[in-house]
Amino acid sequence: MKNLTQYLQSFETGESVKYFVDEFDTTGKNIYNGTVISVEEDHIIVNVPEISDHLYFDEYNIDFLKHV
Repeated sequence: MKNLTQYLQSFETGESVKYFVDEFDTTGKNIYNGTVISVEEDHIIVNVPEISDHLYFDEYNIDFLKHV
């Protein structure tokens, strides 16, 4: 990603997000609602109630997380 820090900072604590477990899923079965609970310089933490209250997103998996 061109500027990971800048992209991560575009997320805000308390923001609603979508977590795409499989980005190629067209059925919508693997899309979960989440809430950003922490934004750091190199990662963010998201609460996705159906999966975990502490999912870690960084340069390797941030593409699975989208703004709502």
